[in-house]
This record gives sequence, structure tokens and C-alpha cells, in this order.
Amino acid sequence: MKINIFVPFLIALTLCACGGGGGSSSPSGGSPINANTPPVGFYVGTSSDGNDATVLSLSDGTYWIMESPATGINLDYLLTGTAQYDNGSYNSKLTTDYQLPTTAVTAGSVTSGTMFGNFSGPQFTDQIIINSNIINITASYDQSISGSADVNQLDGTYGCQATMTSPGTQGNADTFLIQPGGVLTGQYIYGGITNDYSGTITARNDVDAYNITLIYGGNVYQGIVYLDPVNKFLRIVGIDQSSKNAYSCTANT
Repeated sequence: MKINIFVPFLIALTLCACGGGGGSSSPSGGSPINANTPPVGFYVGTSSDGNDATVLSLSDGTYWIMESPATGINLDYLLTGTAQYDNGSYNSKLTTDYQLPTTAVTAGSVTSGTMFGNFSGPQFTDQIIINSNIINITASYDQSISGSADVNQLDGTYGCQATMTSPGTQGNADTFLIQPGGVLTGQYIYGGITNDYSGTITARNDVDAYNITLIYGGNVYQGIVYLDPVNKFLRIVGIDQSSKNAYSCTANT
């Protein structure tokens, strides 16, 4: 979302069913949708401001909304929060939007708002309102990221340009190794100085994704890791709650 203003915003998330009746439905390859359990999985599409958009919905109500330019894979915006799901209604009293800067001298903004909507099938529309600006997201359930998470599938060496909300730096040259069992060790270059970082990755049992605790640059990020087999990248996103800083790293595989 390329709106560089610092104001409260409102998100309305509405998902439209493609199939017929009955008390429960399921995205193809996804988990059943019922009165008490939010839909689980990845939904991939585009936003009206020209970005690619990925939404990850987890069984505990946590959601991650990731936006990247159509011409690249690094994220511009990361939204996250926890929603309550009840009989098709999806409500979040607090959602946080972290802007990930596109220049090396500009710190990203952090804004808060609310989200509400409905889930009922594999297609969805998402309307984000920031002041008088409206951005719409349309996307579909992504069956390609719907298997069982196995942390050993992540083994390998990766490189990426890390982006963070603060201190407003773009293009940290990160290289990292994920070893069997989900042990991550890496280095990043900032201001010409090489720094070490580390992390621990564990498989989730509700979606083809992983939890991560990443110790990086003096911050402790809690977040998500996943592999995109179609676009061939590994993505790490996380939030350090104490500093209100977001971290993103998308590495080609």
C-alpha cells in the first residue's frame, strides 16, 4: 500500500463463497470452514494499488497480510493481528500496519486500526480504508502451499535484502543457513560492518508454514516462515513487539 501517511485505518475483509449449500465448506485442499474455526491457509492475489498480496490465516485467529510490488518480491507493507471468528464473522479490534521502507533514509510508519469481515469460501475481497483512501485486495486460496510443514524441507543457504520498519534501512545484505532441526545462523552487512544473527524455526501443525524466533540487530522477532513453490522463494516475516519493528526477508530458492 503506497500511502505514506500516519493515520488510523480500518480494514474490512469479506470472503465470497463459490460453492453451494450445507453447514460447512472448504477451499480446495484447505481446512473446513465452520462456525467456530477460522479458515486456515494462504490466499494470494493483487491489490488495487498495483501490489501483489498474500494473506495467511492461522487456526488461532492470527493473520498476516503481506504486500509486495508487482515487479519484485520484497515487501512494502506487513499487516498482522488476531481476529475472533464466530459463525462466519471475522473481527479484529486491533490490527497493525507496518510500512517497510523503500529507501535507505526513510523510516517506515506504524499505524493501527480494526478489521471486520466474513469468510465463506476460497475467494475473497479485502477492503482497506486509510483516512479517505481505499485499497481493495482480491485473491484466491493458494492450493500450492497446502501440504504438511516439515522443518527439514527448509535446509539450505539463502540470501536476501532484508527490510525493516526501523531504523528505516533497505537492502541489508543477509546470508543465512538453515540446518536440520530448524537452526538458523546468518550474517548481515549494515554500514559496511558484518554482524551475526540467529534464529529457531519450528513447524506449525495447522498450515504449511513455520514459526520463527529471530534474534537480529538487538531485536527479537516473532513471526512466520514459508516456502512458495510456484514463485520459488522462502519468506521470513516477524515483529519485535518491544520496539514495534517489523522485519521481512524474501530469498530466492
